[in-house]
Amino acid sequence: MISKRDLTLNDISNVIDTAVHEYLHYVLDKKYLVASTFMLMTKRIPSVVDDGVIHELIAWTLTPHVSRYVAKCIKYGSADKISNAELTIHYPIKRRHALTARKIINELLMRLNGDCK
Repeated sequence: MISKRDLTLNDISNVIDTAVHEYLHYVLDKKYLVASTFMLMTKRIPSVVDDGVIHELIAWTLTPHVSRYVAKCIKYGSADKISNAELTIHYPIKRRHALTARKIINELLMRLNGDCK
């Protein structure tokens, strides 16, 4: 049997990456209205493509950071707060997508304050 002491943070992160990615999509669908945030930020109605791009942008940007955060919670029982400085959007995208994604990312990051509850 493998104990959590035998696993590195990377091992744990790699195992939970897909679950974290899909959970982020679930949270975006259920808790964050991407379309309304987009309309607030850009003053236009998003297309289906806009919504999809923003969803993936948020999930792909946050997945490695949230996975590492959860891995630290599993291994140590606590984790460091994730700061905005650690996050950069790595994709060539339209400014309106980046603005909307950044706003939602910032709101999600406020919840990852080091408390593993």
